[in-house]
Amino acid sequence: MFFPTFTLEHVTLTEGSVRLRHCGSGPPLLLLHGNPQTHAMWHAVAPALAQRFTVICPDLRGYGFSFKPEATADHAPYAKKAMARDAVEIMQHFGHTRFCVGSHDRGARVAHRLALDFPDRVAFKKQELDLAKSLVQSLAGEWRPEKYTDDYRDNLMKVIKAKMRGKSADLVSEEPARDSNVVDLMERLRRSIEASGRAPSARRGRHARPEKAASQSQTRKAGSKKRQGRRVA
Repeated sequence: MFFPTFTLEHVTLTEGSVRLRHCGSGPPLLLLHGNPQTHAMWHAVAPALAQRFTVICPDLRGYGFSFKPEATADHAPYAKKAMARDAVEIMQHFGHTRFCVGSHDRGARVAHRLALDFPDRVAFKKQELDLAKSLVQSLAGEWRPEKYTDDYRDNLMKVIKAKMRGKSADLVSEEPARDSNVVDLMERLRRSIEASGRAPSARRGRHARPEKAASQSQTRKAGSKKRQGRRVA
């Protein structure tokens, strides 16, 4: 079932209406989706989280069925600052002045801005705020679209113009992506959980490392031989 027991509604904010779903009890948790998605991306995990948290997952402005303001030259209506303000208003609507945030992709950038602009609203550690500051600063800068090129569009226009002249086009192609040192995060997480779940006695006993267990066995045998030698003497 899609978002079982969740309530779907629209909440009116200062600048427009936002669609969201909410459910659960416990500490408030705001979930911010990525691009190009909506709050529906949380449908598999939100019900489980709602067993421990009061979960609120909206469509960001410009996405899904939330309001879509007119764009401007400086992109201010769709800036992370504006989306962070929306997040504060949403949580305030439900009576939450301080809350946790779970986020993905573009939603994570909004969460960083949220922690930076409204540090009294977000439950976080100092290290997380420092990380948010560094990420926001690294992404900040004057937007100069003339510095960037759209190879796909350029190649497409070359093909069209060449076809109109009855010729073929020389296209700019990128080198194939090379394999990187990929880390299986789920496998790392599984190993971490297994390691943290072992009891101290188990680590010292039958789950000890093979080389350590072998050393302990040799020590016990040597001690046994010494005791037998004393008896014979």
